[in-house]
Amino acid sequence: SLPFMSSEPSLTLLKPNAVQGTNDYSMVSKCSTCQTGYFSDPFVKHFVSKLSRRAPIIHWGYYVRNKAVQHVLTSFCRWRREERERRQIVVLGAGFDTAFLRLRDGGLTAGVMFVEIDFPLVMENKRRLLAASGLEGQGWHLIEQ
Repeated sequence: SLPFMSSEPSLTLLKPNAVQGTNDYSMVSKCSTCQTGYFSDPFVKHFVSKLSRRAPIIHWGYYVRNKAVQHVLTSFCRWRREERERRQIVVLGAGFDTAFLRLRDGGLTAGVMFVEIDFPLVMENKRRLLAASGLEGQGWHLIEQ
C-alpha cells in the first residue's frame, strides 16, 4: 500500500526533516549529472558541499526533467515579453532549485516575478548560501512556509 493511500499515517510524511532531506539528495544528484556532462548548471555547485557520483539512470532522469522544466520556463518567460506584460512563476517546495539563476543568466527574468516557497530552515539555508556566493537578485522572492 502506498503511504498516501494508507489509513495509518506514515512516519516519513510526518517528519519535516525527511522531506527536507530530499533537497540535499537532489542537489548532489544534480551536481553529479552536471559533472558527467548531461547538462550545464553553473550554480548547483554553490549548494553542494560533498560530491557523490550517481548511477547513469539517475543522470538520465535529472537530464529529462531539467530539459522539460527549462523548456517550459524559458517559453513562459519569453511569452508576451514584447508587450511588457508581467508574468509570475511560483515554485512550491523549491528547495535549492537554481531555475531563477539560470533564467537570470540567460537574460529571461525581465518582467517576471519569481517566487519560491519552502520550509523556513530550507529558505534560511538557501539565503545564506546565496549571500556567501554573491548570487542574490532582484525579482526573486524566497518565502518560508
